[in-house]
Amino acid sequence: MKFLADENISTETIEFLKQRGFDIKDAYESGLQGCPDEEIVSFASREKRIILTFDLDFGEIYYFREKPMFGAIVLRVEPQIPAEVNNVIEKFLSHPEVNLDESADTLIILDKEKFRIRRR
Repeated sequence: MKFLADENISTETIEFLKQRGFDIKDAYESGLQGCPDEEIVSFASREKRIILTFDLDFGEIYYFREKPMFGAIVLRVEPQIPAEVNNVIEKFLSHPEVNLDESADTLIILDKEKFRIRRR
């Protein structure tokens, strides 16, 4: 599975995922710095990448589109420090029910205690 890290994702988390073999681009290297959320969604959709973000707006975009055509992982982690975030991601990725290959058009909400998966 491929990811697109939103501007609010730390470089440490990006490196954490790269070290685990994931194909991940960030908003800066993709020329998306400061772009509207819809442009980020379009880019992720074209490249078949799941958006990794703290921005709740991507959840709203997902729900209010007739057909989402993109996936997003919205992190609800406080404090938003890389060690906490990476721990939550690691816990999620190692869960037996998680299959990222089926997550292309899925909204996933992650927090420290649980995750929710929404498909439309």
